[in-house]
Formats: sequence, C-alpha cells, structure tokens
Amino acid sequence: EHLEDQEDQEDQEEEDGEDGDEDAEAEGGDGKEIAAIKEQVLEDLEIAWENLEASRTIFEKEKEKEDNEALVMLGRVHGKLGDLQKMNGNHLEAIVDYKKALSILEATQQSADIPAQLSSKRRIADLYNSLAVCLLSVKSEVERNPETAKSSEATVDNLEAECVRAYQKCRDVLLSCLDLASESQKEELSELVEEFDETIESLTGEEAKLLEQERKNAPQTTIGFKSEASSSSSAFGTSAFGTSSFGTSSFGSGSEERKQPAVNVLSVKRKCPDGNQPVEKKAKV
Repeated sequence: EHLEDQEDQEDQEEEDGEDGDEDAEAEGGDGKEIAAIKEQVLEDLEIAWENLEASRTIFEKEKEKEDNEALVMLGRVHGKLGDLQKMNGNHLEAIVDYKKALSILEATQQSADIPAQLSSKRRIADLYNSLAVCLLSVKSEVERNPETAKSSEATVDNLEAECVRAYQKCRDVLLSCLDLASESQKEELSELVEEFDETIESLTGEEAKLLEQERKNAPQTTIGFKSEASSSSSAFGTSAFGTSSFGTSSFGSGSEERKQPAVNVLSVKRKCPDGNQPVEKKAKV
C-alpha cells in the first residue's frame, strides 16, 4: 500500500508539472501575441506619421499656387497630425498643429453648399475642442510636476484662460451650425452646446473661482518646456483665438524640427472633470 501511495503521489506530481508547463507555454504565447500586436500598432503609427508629413509637404507647395482646395487639405492634414500627437501624449506638438489647422481652415473660402459648410464648421469646432483638451492636459501636467516648470512666459493661468477661450470658440461655432442644420441635427447640436456650457462653467464658475483662489495662495508655478521648441516660445498662452497668431511657431517648431510622435505611448488617460483631467467631448459630424 505504501508503494502504491508513493506511485500515486509521483503520478500526481508529474501531472501537476505537465499542467504547469502548459500554463507557462500558454502565458508565453499570450505574451508574444500581445508584443506582436503592440509592435504592429507602433509600426502603423509610424507609417501614419510619415504619410501625414509627406502630405503636409506636398500641400505646403501647392498652397503657393493659391489653390483653396490645397489649403483646405493642408489644414486637415495639420488637424490629423495634431490628433496623432495628442494620442501619443505629445500635447505641445499637438497644440502647434491644431493652431495651424485652425488658422488655415478659418481663413479659407467657404463652400456655397450648405452640407459642406456644416461639415467644415463642425470640423473647426472639433479642432477647438481638441486644442482645449491639450491645453488643459499641459496645465495639469505642470500642476502635478512643479519641478519641471522652470521659466516661461506661459503661466498656469494663461493656459487655463486659453483653454476656456478654446471651449468658448467651440461652443460658438456649434451654435452657428444650428442655422445650417436639419431638425434631427439640431437636437444633437443643442446637446453638445449644453455640454460645453457646463464645461465652461466648471472652469469659470464660483466653485472654480474658489479653487483658483486656493491655488493662488500657494507658490506660483510657471511652465518651462526644456526642448528646442521652447527656444522661441513667446506667443503661447497669450494670443486670442481666431487671430493671425494661429499657425505661428509658438514653440519654435519649424518644418525641419518637427518632433515625431513618441509612439511608445499609445493612449491618453481620461477621467471625469475634476479640474485636473480633461474629458474630451465629440464634436465631429
């Protein structure tokens, strides 16, 4: 009986060992699959960035011919570049591209076609929304990491003020869409306008003012961007929206010095509005 019990124990240990090997192989297989997916995503992002940069170069040349369609396409390309930079957490670079996109698209001739006008306006509203999200993200990053903020003309106050203006512009553009929209579209647009009113109120209302006063009682922090882009920074956080300041190299980011997306970062964390983390609202058609 003792021998039988020992044999049974050895058989059980052998089975447990085999199960462990199978689990290890399964985990190893899952890890390889995840790694392969991540690698593919990174490759796709790099290809997307390269294609957008190539498109930007082409349309930059075409705009010299005063081609309105080429200008519109250039503006859209800058918007897509901004989206890619924002997705990868490069908020400063995204801000530059969004401002360039807005500068171009707001200056181009409007189509006589009503649906085309509506689509164009909603695209502009979406760009203002994305710009505001990036500005709020930069502000939050500075507040969380005061050691990184050494010297710059763009203070936390300026960042928040510019963010509010961007949300206000987004809301105003959506309001202007109501005259062009169908009855079914008006309901959706009205809901979006209400959401942006709430967002603006959360940043400028009495509760926000109390929080702001508490923050002002603490040591003031300015934002310092230690990169090539900061060498000629002067306009950031100071210019009004919808002016000729859009599209300028606020961070010294020329076409030769464009920063490729940090494709190792695949997403931006979002939380409910609490004064720190922005929640992006969808204003797209």
